[in-house]
Amino acid sequence: MKKTCIKAALKATGQVLALLAAVVMLSCENKNKRSPAEQTQLLIEESLPQTQLAATTAEWTRVTEGKIVVVFGYGFNSDSFYETAVNRINSVFGTESGIPQDKYGLVVPLRFPDDFRNRIMNLATLIDSIDVKALILLGAPENTHYAIARIQDEWINRIPYNIISLFPQDDVLGEEASCNIVIDYKRSSLDELFSEEIDQTPQTDIIPVLIKAVRYCAELPGTISADSELEPHAAAIAGKVERYTDVETGLQSVNHFVMTAGAE
Repeated sequence: MKKTCIKAALKATGQVLALLAAVVMLSCENKNKRSPAEQTQLLIEESLPQTQLAATTAEWTRVTEGKIVVVFGYGFNSDSFYETAVNRINSVFGTESGIPQDKYGLVVPLRFPDDFRNRIMNLATLIDSIDVKALILLGAPENTHYAIARIQDEWINRIPYNIISLFPQDDVLGEEASCNIVIDYKRSSLDELFSEEIDQTPQTDIIPVLIKAVRYCAELPGTISADSELEPHAAAIAGKVERYTDVETGLQSVNHFVMTAGAE
């Protein structure tokens, strides 16, 4: 009788083990059937330390549609600054050339003149195939406003995304007319009169401003209306700001602001 009970118990134990084995095999099979997106995310999770993973995914996963295109222009296109800025952007939001790759990165970095074949007018062609959520110009080179005018023509003057220009080298009036918001350094009246002689070497605190600009554009629903109160939008990007005043006419700009303090 004892032997019969033992045999029954062993048989039951064997059935349980067989069932567990089947569950494990099914789990492994399902793991292999993950979609490409799930497999990519799994590789990221397995390859990155948890702290780095959190920093990499916390921001950009909030946005599911559209890219933030960042153009690095004059004063911000040196190898050292560009690499530092793109690495920082990639660690927070992901880029198309970073981790994760392709459609999973939020930011598309473009460096002038390298990516433009030396012509800023190629901007429209470069972003034509991109689902653009916002365009951020950092150190917009001369004639950038003409390139934006070409984009406006393609959209029949209704560009469906915001254009933010930070520290442009382009014509002031042209930038104001073609961008939703323009943000610049605050300069003295003398500097304004001799702006071509001003050193445009970027300061280290510009990268935080760029990061805030990307985040703000990513989370901002719709486009900024030209008749809206624009100062809060500019302040969300650059901290304390005031409206730009033309030194010759004394007129204040509607959408052009200057930073009155360093980046926060």
